[in-house]
Amino acid sequence: MVHDFSAVNRILDRIQGLPQFRSRYESIGAVTTAADFERIPLMTKEDFRAALGELRSGSEQQTEPRYLFSSGGTLGSPQLSLIPGHMFLDDILVHWHPLDRTDILCNMFLPGKLWSSHYFYNALGQRLARETIALGPVNEVEMDGWLRFLQEQGVTAIAATPTTLRHVLRFCHRNGFALPSVRKLLWVGEPFDDRELKQLVNELLPQAQTWGLYGSTETWVIGYNSPDCPHDTFHILPYQFVELIEGNEIAVTCLHPDACNILLRYRIGDSGEWSSCPCGHPGAALRVLGRKGGSLSSAGPFSIRSG
Repeated sequence: MVHDFSAVNRILDRIQGLPQFRSRYESIGAVTTAADFERIPLMTKEDFRAALGELRSGSEQQTEPRYLFSSGGTLGSPQLSLIPGHMFLDDILVHWHPLDRTDILCNMFLPGKLWSSHYFYNALGQRLARETIALGPVNEVEMDGWLRFLQEQGVTAIAATPTTLRHVLRFCHRNGFALPSVRKLLWVGEPFDDRELKQLVNELLPQAQTWGLYGSTETWVIGYNSPDCPHDTFHILPYQFVELIEGNEIAVTCLHPDACNILLRYRIGDSGEWSSCPCGHPGAALRVLGRKGGSLSSAGPFSIRSG
């Protein structure tokens, strides 16, 4: 149940200030109860795009620096999103702290192309690690040379999508290559549920902890997990309110005062269920089941398909 009704009313004031949405929301009035909140219309991706267009056109004054990022994986209709320059990092690190000053982080997320994960993990490394190597993804031809370089640098942590991690570990498996100093894998962008990937990690990096995040480019980070959590189970950040609607569809309301986007009962497009987590964290955790009506393809902040 949402408890911060003042934040909900602040979001309502913002969306009522957008001409295209005024008539849809002006009759709601002040929200003071859970019943009031449930009368608020659900937001679709089309609603999100329309609201973002009005925000960027100047319907709302915005003075704080922000990033324009994208998701969707196509050039035809990218899902644009505005993220504060601080990327909510301080709020996330209160709950999720995967690195320390003994770590050397290799960031293998793709830079540029409006993808966001590369920049987030650079900021994370700058805040927590001793050194950050902003490498980006590596193709097969370059792999041997770059892995030897990372080995020489004593890299202790790799940040990458599960697809990239699988690509790296397949190469290591085929070529008898070892990464003995790597003890942490920071992942986002896809589910970490592939049997082959888990087998490769168990065989080649049995000492490695896995640290995951869940969200989307629009919502940014919704939840996080640690080495003691199942890969599909996430603990929700306090300022992200998650509902399961119409059975198991995930809807998100971002209550953070610095949120650039308007996210009010936003249908993210994933399915989930409430679960307990064996890590012992109090309260219910969110188990992400996959895309609504489709295959499992989501688990990461930022772009669900960032490389």
